[in-house]
Amino acid sequence: MNGRLFTTVRDALGLTYDVSFELALFELLKNGWFSVSVTSSPDKIHETAEACVRVLRAPGHSPITQRELERARRTLITRHETDSKENSYWLGLMTRTQCAYTPWRTLESIRDIRPMYEAIDLQDMQEAYNQFQMGDDSIFVCIGTSGQAPPAPPTLPAPNQSSLNGAQLLPEGWAAAIEKQMSLEKASSQLSQPAQQQQVKDVAQVAALAAAANLAKNFDFGKAFQRMQQELKDKNAKPE
Repeated sequence: MNGRLFTTVRDALGLTYDVSFELALFELLKNGWFSVSVTSSPDKIHETAEACVRVLRAPGHSPITQRELERARRTLITRHETDSKENSYWLGLMTRTQCAYTPWRTLESIRDIRPMYEAIDLQDMQEAYNQFQMGDDSIFVCIGTSGQAPPAPPTLPAPNQSSLNGAQLLPEGWAAAIEKQMSLEKASSQLSQPAQQQQVKDVAQVAALAAAANLAKNFDFGKAFQRMQQELKDKNAKPE
């Protein structure tokens, strides 16, 4: 995916100098998220975001090629050989190898990392891609700017439609949640205890992780903020 983003968004379209794809997976939960980071000039940022979304969805109708597979294989094997010289890398690989909740984490799995990379074929790659959720309600676009010239806002989509070829600028229901978050953060700034202030920040982090992991549909922002607000009130009511 990194290769396609680089050759399309940077080389072919000339929209950016830097674009990267990252994948984050849990070990105990059958879930995770991916992210694309890209920079561009303010007048091209929306076009750049659209191009990234198209590239993400391309393997659905333009399967991964053998050349792309070999390039990715070489990159992973080279990185593994380089990282193998560091103690921290081995410590990370051996983490939870004796944990009952991760039976697949064994010494054999560490030994077989390179053979596993060498055995992956095109069918494996396509099956892995098919696990990604690329629908309109699964891709969210966040655009931030620096400097004094923010980009012009894109044309607003019609009701019940999303912009950026299906990617949403803001998930449904988040506006009220963000407004509630801002009011809580304002209240937290008046608290004297750093631990209480940190609790409010933790709510925002949990909400962000829930959305990134495509769990926003099942995440009740209102209850989360109400619970945190009540905890803050209870702590303030206790005598020092």
